[in-house]
Amino acid sequence: MREDILSEDVARLYIAETIIAISSIHQHNYGHRDIKPDNLILDKNGHLKLSDFGLCKPLENKYSYSFLLRAEDLTAQESLTRNEANSGVSWPMPKDQLLQWKRNRRVLAYSTVGTLDYMAPEILLKKRYGMECDW
Repeated sequence: MREDILSEDVARLYIAETIIAISSIHQHNYGHRDIKPDNLILDKNGHLKLSDFGLCKPLENKYSYSFLLRAEDLTAQESLTRNEANSGVSWPMPKDQLLQWKRNRRVLAYSTVGTLDYMAPEILLKKRYGMECDW
């Protein structure tokens, strides 16, 4: 049944389900970065679901880059270099590639994304942001 105006109880239910959906993403240390009405859909039972995770990104915490630090240590230990047998081609060191990837990832993670009418002020002001941008 289609309703043009939601009752207060139904509106509360949808707000609660929205909060639960966003909190669930945040518990896994991700930010959705594109929360808007178009990305809140109803399933066949009338329950709210969050959709469109195309802009979803892992958020930084003290553990999120631990695997990168371990990988960086391994590449430093291996110290792979290329010699002149490679036709004089200069190959970047794996450690250099990893550091460049980390720099690019940080820039992209805090890039201006989302739908203009629904963007958090932090994103519009090009400030560093975290989970708060979803609220």
